[in-house]
Amino acid sequence: MSAPAPMPRLVVAAVLAFAGWMFLQPLGIASDDPYRDNDWFTDRVFDVLARDALLQHHQLPLRSHLLGGGFPTLGHPFDGAFSPTLLPTLLLGDVLGVKVVLTLLLLLGAWGVWGLAREELGLGSLGAGFAAVAFAWAGWLPSMLLVGFYPQCFFLVTPAILLLLWRGDRRSILLAGALYFLPLTQAGNAALAIGWMVAVASLLRAAAKARALPLALLSLLLFSAPLAFVAEARSWLPLGAWAGLVVLASPAG
Repeated sequence: MSAPAPMPRLVVAAVLAFAGWMFLQPLGIASDDPYRDNDWFTDRVFDVLARDALLQHHQLPLRSHLLGGGFPTLGHPFDGAFSPTLLPTLLLGDVLGVKVVLTLLLLLGAWGVWGLAREELGLGSLGAGFAAVAFAWAGWLPSMLLVGFYPQCFFLVTPAILLLLWRGDRRSILLAGALYFLPLTQAGNAALAIGWMVAVASLLRAAAKARALPLALLSLLLFSAPLAFVAEARSWLPLGAWAGLVVLASPAG
């Protein structure tokens, strides 16, 4: 399958304009909500610690003397010390650097939606461009910034992962894996959620092509509903009740 035409400059400009509000105050990062600021700084501290280790102490960012007298940072779910997203922080500082990362994530997500609209839905440039801008302007990025959830901003890479994965050639699949490496290194549970969304979307896509979409949706419902009950009740009792209802409703019940 040939690659779609590059994302139009007008769409790129619209995405950059939406992200541009972050740069109106280049070094502004805190809000008027100390509670949310604490969330934000907790997520961001690991890039700051990695920058301190590399540039100030000329050491690999494996642990930090700034936390607990020697807190091990390597392997922490939010540690992106060995992720490409650390490069803007190293070059521009922890404030401007993260704003560049967020802008690139938004552009990447818009590009993914553009490609999906062109390749999967067969839309023209106008329709695909509208979809890409709608995705960028939908409000996910500012809503995550306002509540202080930096890891959840990595959800923006999901459309690009889907686009590359569904192309099916070896190069695209490798690129999809490389993109998944970004949330895998510093997005915590968000990385698991992205993997789940990619798996479900791929299942539904395959089912639609096999004309088995209703069966696939029913299977997902039967699989996910008891898990949702367990997560909500924090107990396995609802799962047992669900299984009992399924047995009673079955022909053998």
